[in-house]
Amino acid sequence: MKWFKISIGSILGLIVLATAAVAIAGMRADANRLQCSLVIRQKPAAIWPWLFEPAKLKQWVTWLVEVRDEGSGEPAPGGKSTWVLEDRNNGNQRMEIHSVVESVEPARKLAVSLDSPIGFRGSSTYRLIENGEGSTLLESDSRYTFENGFARFMTPLVIWQAKKKMLSDMDRLRALLEARP
Repeated sequence: MKWFKISIGSILGLIVLATAAVAIAGMRADANRLQCSLVIRQKPAAIWPWLFEPAKLKQWVTWLVEVRDEGSGEPAPGGKSTWVLEDRNNGNQRMEIHSVVESVEPARKLAVSLDSPIGFRGSSTYRLIENGEGSTLLESDSRYTFENGFARFMTPLVIWQAKKKMLSDMDRLRALLEARP
């Protein structure tokens, strides 16, 4: 009986410790921020269309099954689109993410606001910085807020998972672009 109580007490202690760790991590000022960057051996103009053209996006953004673009193709302030994804972490449930272009500097910067009916809002900015010698630094900087209290509490874990996916997607983008002449 003594070992049973020690075991149960240890398990409860670990649960409390893990809960406290997530709560503390969620209190950081940038707990909802997802930043990634990588160097691609292509010029910014070669990378630029891969950030907004539906056929190109579907080649490198995993889970993306449809892009409904309500604009003329080239991003412009106020332009809208909807991404439809099949969430592999949620039984392939479809989710939509609506975006509105906030600002554009062709082949340099694309900033969008995001909204999803599943309960989050956010913003994403992509920057293309020419490094010389035909390479470009691609930076992605996003922030998300969640409406659901549990999702808000879990923000550090959600962002960690999202960053893993984003890094994998960006590696796929680099491979696609560097395979091109």
